[in-house]
Amino acid sequence: MKKLIIGTRGSKLALCQTEIVISELKKKYPDYKFETKIIKTLGDKIIDISLTKINDKGFFIKEIQEHLINKSIDIAVHSLKDMPVTLEKTKISAILEREDNRDVLVSNKKIKLSKLNSTDIIGTTSVRRKIQIRNLNKNVKICDIRGNVDNRVKKMISGKCDALLLASAGIKRLGLEKYIVEYLNRDTFLPAPGQGAIAIESLKENEVLNKFLSKINHEKSYLCTDAERIFMNRIGGGCHMPFGCFAEINNSEITIVGMISSIKNFDIVRKSITGKIKDYKKLSKKLAKEITQGNGQKIMSEFKNISID
Repeated sequence: MKKLIIGTRGSKLALCQTEIVISELKKKYPDYKFETKIIKTLGDKIIDISLTKINDKGFFIKEIQEHLINKSIDIAVHSLKDMPVTLEKTKISAILEREDNRDVLVSNKKIKLSKLNSTDIIGTTSVRRKIQIRNLNKNVKICDIRGNVDNRVKKMISGKCDALLLASAGIKRLGLEKYIVEYLNRDTFLPAPGQGAIAIESLKENEVLNKFLSKINHEKSYLCTDAERIFMNRIGGGCHMPFGCFAEINNSEITIVGMISSIKNFDIVRKSITGKIKDYKKLSKKLAKEITQGNGQKIMSEFKNISID
């Protein structure tokens, strides 16, 4: 029997996602044995600093990548939205079929985002989410809350805040759907690039393993998330920047939607583009170019000095 060592963070969600990957691999390779190796990242160690102050897209994965490069693990499992666009010695060898990529309002109260009042507090560290919250509700208070998804939900239950803005995928994978009050429509609330997708990372040089992993790759999810990441790369974005993107395939066409937002007045520039699937890379680059012109260009100049209350 052959064995693969899989590197992952130790949070409940990360371990859950790793089990999903193992389950898919077992379907294709029932004779293999899979061993999980938990690796603590800087993002797990530093939990008292807002993500807006950390200009590092690899904050949650660098240590895992080091283990991969040093060959103490064979593959790594990540939330795709945590991964930097540029990879040197490694590659994304597979994307599993993506879960619902929308954001959700999670709360003990059965009140939608637009109906929360000035005494209610929503917890989130995401600039993208903060600005879109402000566009839907100017009165609600926003506070920074860091930590694993399940720990943030516990903080909400204990009274740290009245509600949270989180990714639907994580809530569903952890079985916490009972706290979902509202699924936020992508027409008014764009998700982060790659949100809801589980990525498998491996060494570029290991062609045999990469072919092995390609058997569990979900092509549509791979193409859509790649389009979103190309947009992110062209925008020059990281987790601290107020922008969102999602792509979806219908028949033979792909539609990519992107937005960037002002950190001063919360104005949003949002555009979409549709074309043939085979042209998705060109389409994504074109969308990024169009969205950073005019008002978008003014917004881009604000990114150097981010400060959101």
